[in-house]
Amino acid sequence: MNIAQLSTFVAVIETGSLTAAARRTGVTQPGVTRQMQRLELELGVALLERLPTGVRSSPEGERFLAFARETLQGYAELLGAIQDPTTPLEGRLRINREHHTGRIPRAGTSDDILTDPSSGNDRSFRNGHYGRYRRDA
Repeated sequence: MNIAQLSTFVAVIETGSLTAAARRTGVTQPGVTRQMQRLELELGVALLERLPTGVRSSPEGERFLAFARETLQGYAELLGAIQDPTTPLEGRLRINREHHTGRIPRAGTSDDILTDPSSGNDRSFRNGHYGRYRRDA
């Protein structure tokens, strides 16, 4: 879920139309449809009820709409605070990251221990897993 999807969802509900929401957000109508499908898939609920004359929110969509508006308002406040250097930054900061299990690209065998003496870093990495290291004496 991302800010664009939340903004598009709010536009769909406020306009009652995927086409009108597309005009408002500057996204194509098929793009709006895809965003809404992905959002519903991610949440595991139907947010919209499709009607012959447009769309309206489902009961789950009504509950989600309040959260979406609150999130978008918070995002707008964050942007305003960051862009205005006189605004004091206060509150809780949460940082999330995605976990990726990748391998460090390297030459050699899987049993090689990577070291770079020129880096000044005394950690070595084995088999592409960060966090496993040994101190070279």
